[in-house]
Amino acid sequence: MVGMLMSETYPNYDPTWPMQVFGQLYQDQGMKKWGGFYLSDHTAVLNQAATQQAAIAARQLKPQMRTVDLITQCRIAIEKQLLVSLQPDLITFNSSGERVIPALVSGRITSYNARELRIANTIFPWEAIRWLAIITPADLPH
Repeated sequence: MVGMLMSETYPNYDPTWPMQVFGQLYQDQGMKKWGGFYLSDHTAVLNQAATQQAAIAARQLKPQMRTVDLITQCRIAIEKQLLVSLQPDLITFNSSGERVIPALVSGRITSYNARELRIANTIFPWEAIRWLAIITPADLPH
């Protein structure tokens, strides 16, 4: 028996038969079948990355404000204990070389002087602020 071919043991065996039957009964789903192997943690990370990329792409560059107008808005916000939102005047680029518009920073102004503005624990020099506006709590990102 050792060293015997399949056709010698089974004279009616046709070596092409399994491939013919397999090809008719089973439809290969291509790469779709591999999608089931993602772990839920991996899928969550992919979804979060896509959400972050969409948020970055949706950012709008706000108009440049004069320092005098920025200080006026700050005085009103401090007097009335209002929230503000500001856009830093930063130039950053992603790995593709495209400019990334900075995110808005929101909160209460804790102090300001001739050189800088402080929102919570973040300090912004006046020349690094592009835009500032008074907002309502409903305008805050969730």
